[in-house]
Amino acid sequence: MKISVNLLLPVLLVLSVFVFFSCQHSTVLQNFPLPAAQPYIEAGAFLSLQDAIDALPEEGGVVRIPPGIFEIYQPLIINKPDVQIEGAGTATQIKNMNTEGKSALLIQHPDKGESRESELWRVNLLNFRITGNEKSGHGIEARWVNEIFIQGITVSYHGGDGILLYNCYEDPRVSNSLITYIKIVAYHTQVESINTM
Repeated sequence: MKISVNLLLPVLLVLSVFVFFSCQHSTVLQNFPLPAAQPYIEAGAFLSLQDAIDALPEEGGVVRIPPGIFEIYQPLIINKPDVQIEGAGTATQIKNMNTEGKSALLIQHPDKGESRESELWRVNLLNFRITGNEKSGHGIEARWVNEIFIQGITVSYHGGDGILLYNCYEDPRVSNSLITYIKIVAYHTQVESINTM
């Protein structure tokens, strides 16, 4: 009996580790018993970061980006409200390879309008790094996004502004972030007249 327990213990240990890591790296987490709970989107399970962002439901959600260097040639577009994009600190790097002046990350309503009906609300960027080159555009470009929260983000080596907030007039917040080696302005807030009709 002692021999079978000694053999069974390592098998159970390996099986437990396998189950634990399988749950951690699935596209969405297991079904939640809490009625309103939504699953996380695990970006590592998709072919591109944009595919993971596009997988968010219309009401928003959370996209987790794993550690790695992710080269992009077109802006990553966030066009839904109540979204959180989170990385694994500076180990998650989005590298803008574009040389045509395009931003790395563009946050704006799908209508791209300039009225109160075409605004996004509550977008949170958390714990990752965005790098570019002298010919790339802005690091983060947000247009008509209210209650945007940028926390723990490193933005560096861009040809435009590090962070451009265009008409993000209601409660924009940038905290604990590093914006450096930027060609134009590190942090630029631009507010123009607001069409309320």
